[in-house]
Amino acid sequence: MQQSNFPSSRLAVWMAMVAAWPVQGFAAAGAVQFATGEVQLRRGSEVSAVVQGVAVESGDVILTGAAGRAQIRFSDGGLVALYPDSQFTVTRYADTGNPAEETFAVNLLRGGMRAVTGLIGKRNPQNYKVITPTAVVGIRGSAFLIAFNAQGELLVSGEQDEIEVCTQAGCVGIKAGESVRVVATDQLPLYTHTRAVLPLPLPPVPFMVGEQLTAG
Repeated sequence: MQQSNFPSSRLAVWMAMVAAWPVQGFAAAGAVQFATGEVQLRRGSEVSAVVQGVAVESGDVILTGAAGRAQIRFSDGGLVALYPDSQFTVTRYADTGNPAEETFAVNLLRGGMRAVTGLIGKRNPQNYKVITPTAVVGIRGSAFLIAFNAQGELLVSGEQDEIEVCTQAGCVGIKAGESVRVVATDQLPLYTHTRAVLPLPLPPVPFMVGEQLTAG
């Protein structure tokens, strides 16, 4: 459990890049393969209900209600499961087959998510980022949990391999089974025994590449 040696300006650089990215004009990033409860998709000024099979594109915002849950399978095989009261934006997604051009950048404003990285994260981990109001989460080919607690603090837990969580104060590495709590963007993430525990969706949904949904 050591602090990374990456520069502390990384968070500011990533947020500046995200602000400059255009959010429209990209091909479909993936599709919703599971949705239950109140789940909405906001595309520009249009808002629609989310059902299984709906395409998700760069710039789309997905909102889950108090009992809403959804799972998105991206074109590179990656998975994101969204939990109740979440706001999730596909900021920029490019699955080109060329690691130098590929990007997976999403934003979690509130709620919680569980993710399993796909080929983009494996081929070019530096271009896989989850941006939140206080931290940027990067990966090295991993599965992880992110959730906001009742105090608005960000909890991040590693499930496979290793991830890193960066604030303006610096970056820390998280191995499988470890967790950190982000109190503020100008403070280093704190290691904690509290994991980002999220309620399991019902009915069950697959989280690993290769798992299948059944008719039941």
